Amino acid sequence: MYKKALHSFFLKVHPDFFHHNRSQQLVNENSVARLNELLSWAKAFKSGTLRPPPATSITLAFYTKPDDSGVGEDAPGGNQQRAAPSSSFSQGGFEAGTSSSPFLIESTFELADNFTPDDAHRGSVERSVNKFLRDLLRRAACIDGITESISSAEDATAERAEARPLRRRPGPHRRKVEKPKSLLDEATESMTLQWSITPAPTLDELMEADQILFARELSPLQSASALHTLRQHLGELRYPAWESMPLIISNEFNIGEVAGTLTIPWDFTPLQFLAFLARNDKAILHCREAAMRFANTMEQLISEISHELDLDDILISCSHKDAILVLQLLQRNKELLRGYGLTDLTLEIGTRHAMRANGVVIISCELTAEELRPWLKKLQPKLALHKRLYRISKQLLEATMWHLKEFRTMAEPGGIDAFNNDYTYAQRLEWAKELFRIGSSLAPWDWKEITFVLAPDVDVDWAKGLIALPYNFNGDAFVRYVEEVQHEAKRRKREELLEDDAMRRQGAEDKRQQEHDEELMIQTDENKESGEKLSQDYLRDMYRRTSPHMEEYLASSSHRVDTLSVERPLSHAVTFNSDAEAEDQLKWEGFYADPYVDQVPTGDLDDVAHTFMLTNRWHREEAAKKMLEQLRDSYGKKSRRFDYQKMGDVLEINNAKVQPKGFPTIPRGLRPAQ
Repeated sequence: MYKKALHSFFLKVHPDFFHHNRSQQLVNENSVARLNELLSWAKAFKSGTLRPPPATSITLAFYTKPDDSGVGEDAPGGNQQRAAPSSSFSQGGFEAGTSSSPFLIESTFELADNFTPDDAHRGSVERSVNKFLRDLLRRAACIDGITESISSAEDATAERAEARPLRRRPGPHRRKVEKPKSLLDEATESMTLQWSITPAPTLDELMEADQILFARELSPLQSASALHTLRQHLGELRYPAWESMPLIISNEFNIGEVAGTLTIPWDFTPLQFLAFLARNDKAILHCREAAMRFANTMEQLISEISHELDLDDILISCSHKDAILVLQLLQRNKELLRGYGLTDLTLEIGTRHAMRANGVVIISCELTAEELRPWLKKLQPKLALHKRLYRISKQLLEATMWHLKEFRTMAEPGGIDAFNNDYTYAQRLEWAKELFRIGSSLAPWDWKEITFVLAPDVDVDWAKGLIALPYNFNGDAFVRYVEEVQHEAKRRKREELLEDDAMRRQGAEDKRQQEHDEELMIQTDENKESGEKLSQDYLRDMYRRTSPHMEEYLASSSHRVDTLSVERPLSHAVTFNSDAEAEDQLKWEGFYADPYVDQVPTGDLDDVAHTFMLTNRWHREEAAKKMLEQLRDSYGKKSRRFDYQKMGDVLEINNAKVQPKGFPTIPRGLRPAQ
């Protein structure tokens, strides 16, 4: 409903219509960017991305192109201003014939004072943006009263529904009614679909598209200097002014040295380039239009000749200026060519008369009207054989393309290149069939970054994403190689994961040990080496702050902590009545406890419980292993008698078959010599 009004508005304020006045163009470019930012935020806010707005109050100004009827000063809107009179430069510009100058419109977007980016204000944001867009369209005379009133009514209905929603149960058969698109939705779509500003390409994209060419007389150093300047200042060189016109880097500025191209020196500066564009804008436009006319004429001639003679294509391998003369000659003599049977083929305009092995007929670019009929008489006896060759080649080529297309569907590679080397069509077809045969085997892996190339030798470069295979390669061997590579990659990945896991566990264990040592105030060797980080005085002061009641147990030395005085102090200051009572208390505290538990020495008494559990668990596991072995050994026997597990059984000192290490083995029945 709002698309027509929005389309009309975007046409009126498009910056390209104000190229004759740079200040007006800048105003519209900035306002368009801010409007795009506002609409993107509002659309995201409506869909649930609750971000704060760019600003709570935004005023946008646009210069609008006047209508043909002459809107001018009578245009709607209270705060419109007449633009400054156009300069003499703009009088000679593109719109020199328009009598009325553009006028300025302004509109302000405002949010409520109590606005916060939360779920409760999603509806109010959309209504505020709709109100702002209605005001903007009304001031630009792009919306009629009926459409504006419909939009206002939709907003009022949405506000009432938000204030008091309908209490209807969502029944199983009740269809969800799709809400009509609001002004905000259609404005966002119109901005993205109809008016998306195409970004300038990068230098690499221009070079891949053959838009940057180099003269033969340039040295590599000069070419590198020109590329460096282009890469550094490409965004400043007004790319839309020379879009689709190849740049030839040479020794001077020139226009149309080759039809439809610009020539620039290798040591140009951005200011020189911009001045060249400004001085020659009409000549550049004329050159581009001439190149477009030439290309359209060439395409039209090829299309007409191909249609009349049922040709598949007409190729050109010489200068296009010479080729267009031959094309015009062929177009004038279509009936003569059909009479001599030059149909159902592919023609090529080259530098000499010839016939290719695949049935393509080459016509010399120097062919004249007088030479046409004698050439056709010489060609006619050979046409039947060449048409048959052409049909066979075409079938081979179509079969190759079908197999490659199916392989692309199955394996989804990044690219397939079967036509960059001098191979016969049969060899290409054999290569494509082998790829098609193993396509289902290669499908489980991801080939999106890999390009398959037909080449003389096998060459696999995983880093560059290139797999070169000869036409007679063994598909099964290639699949086995890929499986081996995959297994090796999985093994390396598993080892990396295990190594990372071990490092993570080691780090966690080191951290736990460090925290444990800090709790016990144990100074490790690392802390001793880096004594400047944590000095003894700092530890002493920290301990004094955390436990002030232990002050009387600290040693008087300021540079060394006496470990005996603070190893296991009493938890509170006590005065005992007798030495016996003090000794009982110390025994109860564990001061005289044996530091050896189950023959496992422990360094400090705080770790006794942990050590005991470790040793106990170890014994339990060993006993369980022995019992499992006895169960397995006695399976199926009648008597299963189990005795208590003793330490001798664990160490196997009661087993008669086990002899001590180093004890000489004595055969039975012999005694050692006396």
